[in-house]
Amino acid sequence: MTGTLNLFNKPAHVLIDPGSTHSYISLSYAMHSNRPRELLDSRMSIATPTGESVVVGEVYRSCRLHL
Repeated sequence: MTGTLNLFNKPAHVLIDPGSTHSYISLSYAMHSNRPRELLDSRMSIATPTGESVVVGEVYRSCRLHL
């Protein structure tokens, strides 16, 4: 499912996967945040829809999304 939600008070084009255990944002979009990032206990390797893998080591906790 795709759509637009507000994240960090900016519109974000989103792809929602109801089977996913985590949500991800791009580094360029994360620059709009005024929230602190926290380190994960261990890094995660994420497979993207293009077949590439991305290693994630930081998280924004408890972010609210607005319609």
